[in-house]
Amino acid sequence: MAGESTASPERASAAPGESHRLFDARYRWVLLHALKWLRSVPDIDLDLDEPAQLQTAYDCMRAFVLRYVLEHDLCDDLDPMSVAAIAESAPARATVESLLRSEHPGAEDAETRKLIDDAVHAPDPSLEPAAIDRRARDRRLEFAKSFGLHARITDVEVSGSGLRVHVAFDEDIAFTPDDLKTLEINGVLLAGAQLVDVHRNEAGSPRVEAVLVANVDRASIETLRSLPMRVTATTKDDVHMQAMKMA
Repeated sequence: MAGESTASPERASAAPGESHRLFDARYRWVLLHALKWLRSVPDIDLDLDEPAQLQTAYDCMRAFVLRYVLEHDLCDDLDPMSVAAIAESAPARATVESLLRSEHPGAEDAETRKLIDDAVHAPDPSLEPAAIDRRARDRRLEFAKSFGLHARITDVEVSGSGLRVHVAFDEDIAFTPDDLKTLEINGVLLAGAQLVDVHRNEAGSPRVEAVLVANVDRASIETLRSLPMRVTATTKDDVHMQAMKMA
């Protein structure tokens, strides 16, 4: 994949220290993923399998998304799936198409700046906060189904004859206590397991904290607590969650 251009239009508009958040691997991945729709646009002569042409398309998309993020003061609330939602909006797609049809796509000139500025300030239902949040949740669920949802075991408690495993998630796929379908601890399937006490943190990390509760033979509890623990759970949406605790 080609290296990033140093002449993309958003670099001139971004304040020092604000641009890097859209240039790391997480944001680059979702922006590249968001460009897949270009393969079905018949009148744009673009080969997304060619690194240089893919870079040009990426620069155009990145220019729009970063300008939108800066203009709407979203830097503090930014996460990869929100970036994906903005990139998949109707104004983003229309702007990228217009830039790619221009004579010098991605060039830093007055026409390009005006096109992007007009688009990021124009009201559009697909860029309403609720629409962005909804698409971001959809992308998180899609990502979690494909790659699994990873968590950290933060504590293990004994409660009566049961085991309470506290887990922390860096991504929120909006699951609820009723979503748990199966639970395995160290490869043993546990019947009657529950997901309880789901707590969301809107402003920081971890995004979600929850407790997995399972009935375990009391003789096994202390052994489980002292050993490395691998928890694997599956939700009703078939999202696989994995968490580990080292001894």
